[in-house]
Amino acid sequence: MEPAVRLGILVLSLAWALVPGFALIDLTTAIPPGDPNFADRLFLEGSWGLLTTVLILIPLLVVFFRPALAQDVVLHLLVVAGCCVAAAAVCVAPSYVGLAVAVVMTAAMVWLAFGQARAGAQPRVRWKWWPLIAFVGAYVGLPLLLFGPGAFDIQGSSVLVGLLALSGWLALSQRRSWAPPGAHRGRSWPLLVVALAGAGPWIGYAWSLASDYHDGVRYPGLVDRIPAQSVLALAIVVLLVVAALGALPFRLPTWTAACTGAGFGAFAVLYPDQLGSPGAGWGIAAIIWSAAVVVAAESLALRRRTGLAREENWRAPGQRWAGPDGAGGTPS
Repeated sequence: MEPAVRLGILVLSLAWALVPGFALIDLTTAIPPGDPNFADRLFLEGSWGLLTTVLILIPLLVVFFRPALAQDVVLHLLVVAGCCVAAAAVCVAPSYVGLAVAVVMTAAMVWLAFGQARAGAQPRVRWKWWPLIAFVGAYVGLPLLLFGPGAFDIQGSSVLVGLLALSGWLALSQRRSWAPPGAHRGRSWPLLVVALAGAGPWIGYAWSLASDYHDGVRYPGLVDRIPAQSVLALAIVVLLVVAALGALPFRLPTWTAACTGAGFGAFAVLYPDQLGSPGAGWGIAAIIWSAAVVVAAESLALRRRTGLAREENWRAPGQRWAGPDGAGGTPS
C-alpha cells in the first residue's frame, strides 16, 4: 500500500511542478539566457518559480522520499498557506485565498497519506531505490512527453538535478528527530537573530509590492505574480522565525527559505531594472543574508549532534560514561 500512496504524492508534486503549478517551467524560463517571450518579466517569472518550487514542491518530494517526515512537511506547508492568506489580505487579492486553499489541500493530502508517520520513527534511514527510479521516470518522462527533447536544455537539466539533490538531502540528512513530534524542539537564538535581521527588508519589500498592486500594477498568470512577491518575502521570514522558536525542525524551513532568498537575490542581480526587482544591491544583500541563515542553521545542527552523541555515551543503569572510544569509565 505504501508504494501506491507515495506514488500519489509524486503525482501531486508533478501538478505543482508542471501543470497547473508551472513551478519548474517558470523557474527554468528565468535562468539565463532566459526565454525571449518573457524578456521584460523574467524576474517575476523566476520569483514565482522559486516560491512554488522551493517552498512547496521540494517539501512534497521530501515526504515522498521519506514519509516519516510527514508532520514536519504538513506544518511547513501550512505556514506557506498562512502567508498566502496574509498576502491576500494586505494586497486585497482574493485569488490568493484560492492559492492558500490549494496549499492547505496539498498539506491535507500529505497528512491523509502519511498521517500515522512520525518524525524520527526511523532511527536509521534505509535507502530504497524505487523512489529514485520513480522520480527520474516521472520528472524525465513526463516533460519529454509534454515538451519534447527541448525540455532538457542546460537550464532544465540543472534545475532538475538541483531539485533532486536538495530534496533528497533534506529527506535523508535528518536521521533522527531532536524532539517528539509536536513537542517544542528548543530555540535557536543565533538563527532567530539572523532571521530578525532580515525581517525588516523582507517585510518592507512585501509591503512595497502590495502598494504596487493597490496602484494597479498587474502581471496575471495562474494567479497574479505581484502579490506572489509578498507571499515569497513573508514566507521566508515566517518560516525562519517559526523554526528558530522551535515549532518546526530547523533544516527543512531554513534551507528552503535560504535557497529561496538566495535565488531571489540572484534574479535581482541578473534583472535589476525589471518590474518587482529590488535592484542588484539588495540582491547581493539577500544572497549574503541567505548564506548567514545556512551557517546559523548548520551550527545549530552541529551543536545538537554533538550533544546527542555525548548523551548516547552514557550507559544505563548507573549512567556510566562510555568514553569517546566506547571504553567504560566514571564521569568526572
